[in-house]
Amino acid sequence: MGVYRAKLLEEIDLAEMSALAAADRRIRLERVLGHIISREGPVLSTVERAQLIRRVVDEALGLGILEPLLEDASVSEIMVNGADQVFVERGGRLEQLPCASRPTSSSCRPSSASSPPSTGGWTRRTDGRRPLPSGERVNVIIPPLSLTGPILTIRRFPAPSPWPR
Repeated sequence: MGVYRAKLLEEIDLAEMSALAAADRRIRLERVLGHIISREGPVLSTVERAQLIRRVVDEALGLGILEPLLEDASVSEIMVNGADQVFVERGGRLEQLPCASRPTSSSCRPSSASSPPSTGGWTRRTDGRRPLPSGERVNVIIPPLSLTGPILTIRRFPAPSPWPR
């Protein structure tokens, strides 16, 4: 997958990309990557091709393996405890996600999704927490304070009720 990231960087115009809205960036990257895969990539089924494009674009623009979890409205918290432990909270219950080791890194993902690890472009708040653009609270602890590797929690707050109390 790193090959596709490198080829994508060779073929896109970063100045053009910075002028686009976020949704248009995703569409543009998906289109360019689709051409690269058609031209140079292996023969893939339609589903495999769509999954590969999604994985690379999620890594380039989003939070990689966490993107499908952030899109899942039932997930209220995501907890990454080192390289091989990922938990989600759904309906007040913790669920550990299966992890799959790869030669260059470890990644944990829900069984129905596949995408690579990444980091996101967060803005810094004065209290030390980093919110995502959609308002989730993000906390990160890194070694030496963490003994198990980087620890990340993303807390999603419930939407306010449209009904007055």
